[in-house]
Amino acid sequence: MLKKMYRALLEGKFLIKTWKYLGKVFRKIVSILDFQIARPIRYIYVMRQKIVPNRIVFSAVDDRYDCNPKYITEEILKRRLPYEIVWIQGQSEKKAPELYPAQIKVVQRGTVEAIDALATSKIWIENELKFLKPYLVHKKKGQVYIQTWHGSMGFKKIGRANLYNQAGRKKLFITKVAKRCDQATSYCISNSQFETNVFREGYWDHTPILMLGHARNDILLSQDPEQLRAIREKVLTFYGLMPSMPADFAKLSLEQQEEILKKRKEAMETKYLLYAPTYRTGLSLQYFDIDFARLIRAQEKRFGGVWKIILRYHLHNRNIGEKLASSPLFINATNYPDMQELLSMADAGISDYSSWLCDYVLTGRPAYIYAADYEQYANDRGFYYPLDTTPFPIAKNNDDLESAILQFDMEQYQKGCKKFLQDRGCVENGKATKKIVDFIEELMA
Repeated sequence: MLKKMYRALLEGKFLIKTWKYLGKVFRKIVSILDFQIARPIRYIYVMRQKIVPNRIVFSAVDDRYDCNPKYITEEILKRRLPYEIVWIQGQSEKKAPELYPAQIKVVQRGTVEAIDALATSKIWIENELKFLKPYLVHKKKGQVYIQTWHGSMGFKKIGRANLYNQAGRKKLFITKVAKRCDQATSYCISNSQFETNVFREGYWDHTPILMLGHARNDILLSQDPEQLRAIREKVLTFYGLMPSMPADFAKLSLEQQEEILKKRKEAMETKYLLYAPTYRTGLSLQYFDIDFARLIRAQEKRFGGVWKIILRYHLHNRNIGEKLASSPLFINATNYPDMQELLSMADAGISDYSSWLCDYVLTGRPAYIYAADYEQYANDRGFYYPLDTTPFPIAKNNDDLESAILQFDMEQYQKGCKKFLQDRGCVENGKATKKIVDFIEELMA
C-alpha cells in the first residue's frame, strides 16, 4: 500500500487515487450497514409469508441452470407434476431464458422475488451453500431443504475438514457455517459411503443423508445411443462445429446434401479431449503449461483418429481460456452451460484436482491428472486420499503426460475405475434422478 501511495505521489495522482480508495471503503461500509439493517426486517417479512404447498425453489453453485438441480427439474417436468418451479439465478449472470424450460420462473439472486421464492417454497433444492451464507432468509417450519452438492468422491477437503491450514478467523467462520448447515438442512443426497463420510466431516453432523446417487451423473451411465448422440450433436452444434440439418434439406442439390452430411460425419467422428482444471487463487500460468500440440499428437498416436481439445476453465479463471482457445485445435467451453454434457461427449479428460474426474470415472474412458504443483496444493488445500490411489495416470510435466498417454493400458485402467468405485461404496446406477424425484413426490404429498 505504501509503495502504491508513493508511486501515486510521483505520478501526480495521489489525491484522486486516495479519493477512489476511500470511496470503495465507504461503499463497503454502507453495504455492510445495509445488510445488517435488512436482516431483522427481512426476518419479519419472511416469517409472515405463507408456504405455497406445490412450490419448489432451485439454485446451482455457479448461478446457472446446471448440475443436480437441473436434472431434478427436468425429471419433474417430464413427469408433468403439478409443481411451481422457481430458479434463482446470479445477478452477475446475463439472464438466458433459452436455457430454462418455459414452465420455469427465473428470478435474480438478492431481489425481493428471490426472497419471496425462498420464503414461500415448500422445498429448497441446491448444490452449494447459497441459501445459508449469508443469511438470505430463515428456513421455516414446514419447509424442506435438500442439499445435492456439486462434487462427489472428490480429492479436495471441504468445510471443517480443511481447517488445519486455514487462518483462525476463517476457521471460526467455517465452523459457524457448518453449524448452520446442520441445523437447517433436512436431507443431503450422496452417491457413496465415502461422500457420506465427507458430508459428516465437512458440514452435516446429524442431517439425514440419502444415498440415492447424483442426478447429474445418470447421463454418464446412459446406454441409450440416441441420447448420447443427441448430446454430442448439441455440443458440437452449439460451437458451430457441425452444421445443423436445414429444414429444406430435401430440396437441396445432391452435392449440397452430400457436403452437409460429410461435415456432420467428420464432426461426430472427431475425438474430443476435455481439459478442465480446478479453480486457482494466486494464479500462475505455470500450472497450465500443457503442450497441447504434443498432447494431441500423443492421443492420435495411441488411440487413433483426429483429436481436438475442449478447454473448460473455472469461471473465475475464464481469462486463461480466452487466451489459449484462439487455435482451431481448441474449443473454449468455459461458458458452456452444462458440464455433464461435456463429460458425456468427451472421449478422454485431463484435470488437476477437480472432482469432475470422480464423475467421469463412471464412463470408464481415459483420464489423466496433470499436477505440476501437487505437493504445494496438497499442503495448501489438503486431499482426502493420495492421488496415486486413483486409476488416473499422474503427470507433473509434459514429458510425464506424453508418456502416460503413449503407455496407457485401457484394460488395467478400467479395472482401476471399478476398484475406485467399489472402494468408495459408490451406488450410482443411472437411476438417481428417478429415485430423487420419487422422494420429492413423497414429501409433496
